[in-house]
Amino acid sequence: MTVEDIDFSRFKYCECNCGELIPIINTKGKPARFKNHHNIGLKKEKSLHWNGGQHIKDGYIVTYKPDHPKCNKTGYIKQHRIIYEEFYKCCLLPNSVVHHIDKNRQNNNIENLMVFVNHSTHEKFEKKVDMSNRYCLICNNKTWKTKNGNELWYCYNDGFKCKRCYDKHIKR
Repeated sequence: MTVEDIDFSRFKYCECNCGELIPIINTKGKPARFKNHHNIGLKKEKSLHWNGGQHIKDGYIVTYKPDHPKCNKTGYIKQHRIIYEEFYKCCLLPNSVVHHIDKNRQNNNIENLMVFVNHSTHEKFEKKVDMSNRYCLICNNKTWKTKNGNELWYCYNDGFKCKRCYDKHIKR
């Protein structure tokens, strides 16, 4: 077979830039991009499924940054960590937690992000309950605060008792 016998409309060059001719349609009937095994060393950026280095995992937007110290073994890191670090020009500690204020994991606006030193302080913040709208069923007072500013409420029937009414009830 000579060069004149080849129908170049049915062939193209391998996309790995090796210079070899391959058929436009492979043996499975799909468009071919590479000669067999020429795509093994292909970088992620040249991959057919490359989406700019971002995808969604567990509800979070993750970004491909293999040189980041907090990236996972595939080179991805959660985007909200990157945004926080770039805005405040800092490097977050490995155990720090970036919290989404509006609970939307994909809303990575800097106004929506706050950081916690570790997971336990983040959990305490998450479990804190707003008690500003509670009224005591017995004395009808709105709040009763301790010396350190905490509000103490005790469950009572279908509502709450303040600490003062609870203590009176216990002494009887």
